[in-house]
Amino acid sequence: MTVQTRFQPMQMKKKVVLCAALLSLSVMLAGCAAAPTSPEDQAVGTTTEKQGDTTVSGKIVKLGDKYYVQAAGSPQQEVDSYSVDLSTYEGQNVTITGQFSGDTLFAGSVVAQ
Repeated sequence: MTVQTRFQPMQMKKKVVLCAALLSLSVMLAGCAAAPTSPEDQAVGTTTEKQGDTTVSGKIVKLGDKYYVQAAGSPQQEVDSYSVDLSTYEGQNVTITGQFSGDTLFAGSVVAQ
C-alpha cells in the first residue's frame, strides 16, 4: 500500500501538466481560427488574391527572360501570357487586359497604342 501512495502525487502532477498543455494548445488553436474577414482586418504586409480582369497601360520591357509593363509613376509589373506573343510588343506602349495569378499579370489581350 505504501508503494501506491508514494506514486500518487507524481501521477497527479503529470495530469496537471498534461491538462495545462492541452489548455494552452486549445487557446493557441482558437486564435488561429479567427481569420480576417475583410481586407481592412488583415495585417499590414499580407497579400490578397486579386480577382477579375485588370487593365494596365504602359511600355513592355524585357528583363532577362521575363516581360514587364512599366506604367508611368508605378513600379514594373511582371506580365506573361499563354495566348499573346509579348515579344512582338517589346518596347511599345500598350494596354494590357488580363488577370493576376499571384503577382504576375497574365495578358488575355494586348493592344498597341
